[in-house]
Amino acid sequence: MKWWITVCVLLSALQGHAQEPWHLWTQHHPYELDAFLTEHLDSLGHYTGMIAGDVFTNDAFRRSIHLMDLDQDGDMDAIYSGFSGAESEYIEFWLATATGLQRQTPMWGEIKEIYGTPGRFFVDVFEPGCCAANYNHHVLYCVEVSRDAIAVGTVKRTATAIAETEPFWSFAEPIPFEVTQAEYHLRLGPEINTTDWLMDSEEPGNAIAVYSTGMRGVALSQATDDTGRVWWYVVMEPTSASDPTYCTGWMSSRFLRVITHD
Repeated sequence: MKWWITVCVLLSALQGHAQEPWHLWTQHHPYELDAFLTEHLDSLGHYTGMIAGDVFTNDAFRRSIHLMDLDQDGDMDAIYSGFSGAESEYIEFWLATATGLQRQTPMWGEIKEIYGTPGRFFVDVFEPGCCAANYNHHVLYCVEVSRDAIAVGTVKRTATAIAETEPFWSFAEPIPFEVTQAEYHLRLGPEINTTDWLMDSEEPGNAIAVYSTGMRGVALSQATDDTGRVWWYVVMEPTSASDPTYCTGWMSSRFLRVITHD
């Protein structure tokens, strides 16, 4: 999990979304929760059935509710991040309006961090792979808030194979690079493996993606295999403008050119 956080912080910095002093979680008002639940109990029937218990006494449910004024209108709103009744956790924004509590923009996953400025903030979400999936995802969302309305957009998504080998240490600073080969593989671990079935895929081996000359990424760590080949643990940039997905894995450093900035 620590590598998910490292990758997310790195990508936020690269995209210009470094954490700002205003921190949304500090607006949490736990001692006002009973009043909030009493006022909006009719709107929470789904959760009453889901937890099969009393919303006023179920500690796990109560810990999943973070009260704050999301749309800056003077009414207490909330973010729910917790048990869903399914394999993954669940996230919802609850806005208090003149007609009652509006549940908006549901998404799967667990909130790891939330920060930004009033009216516009970023939510860092870990989405574990469901139902024997090959990948976990880490997603950074941008949330735009207006009175009684929320719009959520994806800033970036990072895919990491569940079978991936985690590095043991990290460089003091990420190393930017570009690929100098026409076909260069991203792999699950710091070795070439073409025989073992390591994932649910059409072919054996540990190759999970192919990148071409000029494609870029950053290296976070390094390892050496039994042959002496040096491998970098990398985060590769998206390959298309329509899909903001970064991919993590291992690449031989042999045909990666370090990018230097004057």
